[in-house]
Amino acid sequence: MKKSVLIRAALLCLLAVPAAGQVPAGPQEKMPLDGEVRVGRLDNGMTYYIRHYDNPRQRADFFIAHDVGALQEEDDQNGLAHFLEHMAFNGTKHFPGKGILNYLAANGVRFGYNVNAYTSRDRTVYNVSNVPLVREGLVDSLLLILHDWSYYIACEPGEIESERGVIREEWRRGNDARSRMARKSAEVEYDGSKYARRDVIGDMEIVNSFGRQTLIDFYHKWYRPDLQAVIVVGDVDVDAMERKIRDVMSSIPKAENPARKEVYDIPQRDKPRYGLVTDPETKAVAVKLIFYQPYPSEEERATVGAVSDELARKVFLEMARARLAEAEKRPDARYKRVVAVLGSLATCRNTFMLTALPKEHDMREALAGVLTDVEQIRRYGFSREEFEAARAKVARSEKAALEKYRLATNTDLAGRYVEHFTRNVPYVTPDDRTRIVGEQLDALTCEEVNGLRAGMTSPEGMLVLVSSSEEYMDKVPAEAEAFDLIDSVKRAKIARPERRGKSAGPLFTEKVTPGKVVRTRKAPLGAEEWTLSNGVKVFWRTVPEVIGVRKVGVTAVSEGGFARDSDVEGMHLLQNYIRTMGVKDLDRAGMRDLLFAHDASLMVTLGRTESVFSGASGVADFELLLQLLHLYITRPNFSEQAYGDYLDLARASLGKEKSPKALFAERADSVKYGGHPWLRRATPATLDRFDREAARRLYDKLFGNVADFVFFFAGEMPAAEARPLVEKYIGSLPAAPKRKFAKTDFRIVPGAAEYDAVVPGAVTPKSSIERIYHGRFDYTPENYAALRYVTYILGARYLTTVREEKGGTYYVGVHDEVSARPRGYCQLVVSFDTDPKLCEMLLGEVQKGIERLAAEAPSEQEVNEAMLYFRKVNAESRSKNLKSTSYWLNKMRAEYFDGVDLDKDNEALFTAVTPAEVRRLAREILAQGNRYTAVFTQE
Repeated sequence: MKKSVLIRAALLCLLAVPAAGQVPAGPQEKMPLDGEVRVGRLDNGMTYYIRHYDNPRQRADFFIAHDVGALQEEDDQNGLAHFLEHMAFNGTKHFPGKGILNYLAANGVRFGYNVNAYTSRDRTVYNVSNVPLVREGLVDSLLLILHDWSYYIACEPGEIESERGVIREEWRRGNDARSRMARKSAEVEYDGSKYARRDVIGDMEIVNSFGRQTLIDFYHKWYRPDLQAVIVVGDVDVDAMERKIRDVMSSIPKAENPARKEVYDIPQRDKPRYGLVTDPETKAVAVKLIFYQPYPSEEERATVGAVSDELARKVFLEMARARLAEAEKRPDARYKRVVAVLGSLATCRNTFMLTALPKEHDMREALAGVLTDVEQIRRYGFSREEFEAARAKVARSEKAALEKYRLATNTDLAGRYVEHFTRNVPYVTPDDRTRIVGEQLDALTCEEVNGLRAGMTSPEGMLVLVSSSEEYMDKVPAEAEAFDLIDSVKRAKIARPERRGKSAGPLFTEKVTPGKVVRTRKAPLGAEEWTLSNGVKVFWRTVPEVIGVRKVGVTAVSEGGFARDSDVEGMHLLQNYIRTMGVKDLDRAGMRDLLFAHDASLMVTLGRTESVFSGASGVADFELLLQLLHLYITRPNFSEQAYGDYLDLARASLGKEKSPKALFAERADSVKYGGHPWLRRATPATLDRFDREAARRLYDKLFGNVADFVFFFAGEMPAAEARPLVEKYIGSLPAAPKRKFAKTDFRIVPGAAEYDAVVPGAVTPKSSIERIYHGRFDYTPENYAALRYVTYILGARYLTTVREEKGGTYYVGVHDEVSARPRGYCQLVVSFDTDPKLCEMLLGEVQKGIERLAAEAPSEQEVNEAMLYFRKVNAESRSKNLKSTSYWLNKMRAEYFDGVDLDKDNEALFTAVTPAEVRRLAREILAQGNRYTAVFTQE
């Protein structure tokens, strides 16, 4: 059967296509909006959207969207839109001070998780999500919060002064080399437009000095009902909610003589442009070609044509990616790799961007190479075979996207209504979207997609954007050189692309003798345990109604990891190679080509304590998933070509000078883990001795004996159907006796350990701090629940002290980690960035915080807030978890290896924790005297 016929069959299976005689929707036809959404407009101009929805049940989301952002700022107001967003949580008419956050926390709604906001150049959105609908008064209060955010943010002088420090630290946190390079790139990409002069965070001189009235004036000029929408999505009565919104929001005054909102654009170019961005701290070296295309107008976005055009762009992208992937494999390739992506610059232009990574930092050669390959596409286009393969790939990705679209949460739907209000993107039912995407993709032709070449690859209006470290500026093409290259490539003789060879045959051709299940028993968690004739244990858990496209998951685990061999440097090399390794004679790209019409994937990972196979598939491709498992064990690809290419990359990587941050991380880990032998890294000498035969021997030792593994399966497939396939592909594998290994601890050294490093020459002084309290831990569900309370309460307290009172950081991260093997152990990790001058003081606040919790039990209010939050989160996650393969795989794995399942979503456990237990656990952790501190300072 011809490949194109197979592709066509796959396409028909992946997406719904119109029935015979049914006429697909035309491009000018309006996308049908979801009729379940109630949309209205108040007399003051405010828009509202209300939708009854119950994912999750008994919850609702409350949004207010403002169709304004940083673009509305004048030059002397740069940063005010973002500052105002912060002030929304620092006092309003009906909720002074931290009233909003305190009220919501008392109802299980947590700042930064369920309560948040964002500001962009063109819109500002505040949201309170997953609110438990436990009483009518709570709903009324939520609407009052939106009401206050619309017009009554207090902007009290004291709160403004406190928040200046927080925003300075947010700026500091985001002012690293990567962020600065991104901002400089945006200035070039948006050149000639106001977009280039607004980066949202703003000008710190203005942030540090503006007066209160300036902020108030900006607020009331632009944040007004005619530019606002209130959005409520959840398990609500739509009629009752509409009445409440009208009652509460109608009192907000209508703007008198409102300022006209300007629409900003990017200048249309008809000649190539050139840009160069660099930074004293960057190591990035790349050449980008950015092609600009029209962005659909507000009216066009509402039509079927916008969907069709975007699908055509996606197919074009996949064809270009496949062509460039072939080009980079050529011996004469002039770059290491090219990454192709679609994007947009706000709602001004669509973009097609190619990022070429140069060989030996030679950006001139990389530019010449990628220009030549693009010119070949522009001249000759793509073949029908390339089109069919790309369309099938897009169909598969659209199928997965539509599945997510269908399973939208309340928050997801609210986001769609924000898109409609601010950008006129239609909100469509899953059935309508599936039908229209299927129709338009099926109707798409090779000729239409090839017709996009003029806009997607034309040098007229193209931007050449070069990113370079200061170290390699001698290898950067100057502007005149870049333009000369563009002209010479346009005139050059370029051969037509070679037609791709015949497709490979079937993946699995091995003849195997199936094993048998010789013993079956009921296992915990509703699973079945099968013992195969080769001695391998398999656990199967049938999961009805799995969420997602991939309905079956597998995890196969072998304990030991680095403990199974003494060649630590070799294991580090192997660890990286197997992440992208294929099977038989296929590299990862070859396997993608082979599997394009299937829904299965498998990963191989080597951890410090485990070797793991993990993957998933659709039910129809479950046999393929097992074939991949079989082949990764018996026929991994250690060919001379594949492994040799990897060693070349590894040599290049080892030859690079390490960044100060990478050197700090290595040295800090050495202190942290007491110079543990597992930290030894590969060196150039390792590459010389660790050839492909050595790599294959080590791989076989770690992954080649099926008896070392325990297999866990969960999925929407009856055990009786899966069993014969498991017998065939796992039961047929030869099994040697299990290999023993010495269990080894890899834990932070006991006692107090510290590592500080100061690197001079930073553009922005910054200290990155990590403080870890750690030690023995009684690994039980009850103790884990108490630990989650310790983490929650410390996080809330540090938000108050370190961020708000001291203005010392934008964000304090607090999280916990636990492990059962070889014995119970926990870590309590606190991390944040700050001004180097504040390090000592803020670390003192962190220490005082945990000491206080160990000395004095938290208040009933603090524990109750945490309990309500955990109850809410556990209820939300449990309904999803029960339909998740990864959830059941993790639970079976924990039950088998740890002997206990922490039952992380058990409401009874999390509602039984008392203040005394929180204090007891904090005291136990602190009393062990184990504390690790790392401070990386750039001055």
